[in-house]
Amino acid sequence: MSVLSYMVSLFCLYLVVQGWSVLWSIHFMLPIAIIVTMLFLNMLWIVTSEVRKKARSDRIFEGMCDQYDREQRLSDEPNE
Repeated sequence: MSVLSYMVSLFCLYLVVQGWSVLWSIHFMLPIAIIVTMLFLNMLWIVTSEVRKKARSDRIFEGMCDQYDREQRLSDEPNE
């Protein structure tokens, strides 16, 4: 199984090198621009995931505060 894994890894490396050389032959900045774009998109995804996580925790906190207020109002009402 490990031999097959190594063969697949080498084949993928071969494809990456061939793809890089094809892109390089089109224009030397093309592969570099693709890598920079991928790095930028990953950073953008990381930043927006942090914002989404904070917004989700704020919503949960507000919901818990609303539930606490409702429970306080129900406990303050006189029981008849």
